[in-house]
Amino acid sequence: MKLYVRFFLTIIGVVLFFAPSARTQTLELGIGLGISAYNGDILPDALSFTKTSALAGQVQISFHLNERWKAQVFYNRGRLKGADADFGRHNRNLSFVTNIDELGVRGIFNLIRFDPYGESGSPFTAYVGTGLTVYHFNPFTTNLQGQKVFLQEVGTAGQYLPNEQDRPRPYNLFQLGIPITMGVSYAVTPQLILGLEVDYRWLFTDYIDDIGPDRYPDFDNLLLSGDQAALLTNRGWESVYDPDQGINPIDVAKMYYQDNNLSSSFRSIGQGNDVFGFILFKISYMLEEISFGGKSKFGCYSF
Repeated sequence: MKLYVRFFLTIIGVVLFFAPSARTQTLELGIGLGISAYNGDILPDALSFTKTSALAGQVQISFHLNERWKAQVFYNRGRLKGADADFGRHNRNLSFVTNIDELGVRGIFNLIRFDPYGESGSPFTAYVGTGLTVYHFNPFTTNLQGQKVFLQEVGTAGQYLPNEQDRPRPYNLFQLGIPITMGVSYAVTPQLILGLEVDYRWLFTDYIDDIGPDRYPDFDNLLLSGDQAALLTNRGWESVYDPDQGINPIDVAKMYYQDNNLSSSFRSIGQGNDVFGFILFKISYMLEEISFGGKSKFGCYSF
């Protein structure tokens, strides 16, 4: 985590160092509100992403370099979720929720020369962008007793089993991502900018939902990590559990595990890493009076 943060802060420092020294010094401060959504092992098809979405927000500061380019630093806050039960997959019955806190930098290229004054470009533009982000996630679920359980801590794939060489290591809750951004902006006035943005993340982890390409560990061995690890690695047993029968949930889960021969199966159904993204309506304000020397009005650009 320290390496990620140090690397990322270095990139932000480079952006902040060079952006003010560019020929233009117009700053754009903005906020965004919309949704965040996930695509991964729980989601059977990308078009069902609305079942994994939740409210999201963004704050950002952009340094306009010219009518084509701007550098941006941004912070996103979102929530991702997914449940097998929403897609009729009761034989596994896993679910998760995670908050996403993300800090990023990116370069944005305007496909149409952008000038809110309409002098050396258009007040409307479409844009694309990419860069680098670091984000924190921590998937949790609610167990049968209604308790909130953080899944990385219990090791549902046997991450904390002693002397198990074939088990995955605990995944890092801080990760890097690559934003792939598309959007449109329109200058209602030279200072007020409205926009719509679709922001996809290329990720380097398959554990946003706590479900990776791992085999189910032996049930008795998994109990060594704790009851919650054994009960939450596969929750299909909950569909046959009847508390009125007075049977211990551990025994029901073990019988379900054995009857379905889970030790020879993989927890993950899909292939590839997870992804998430944002759809945001944005509003921002131009601060042209912020000057580090030189002209800031868009109409004064020269190429």
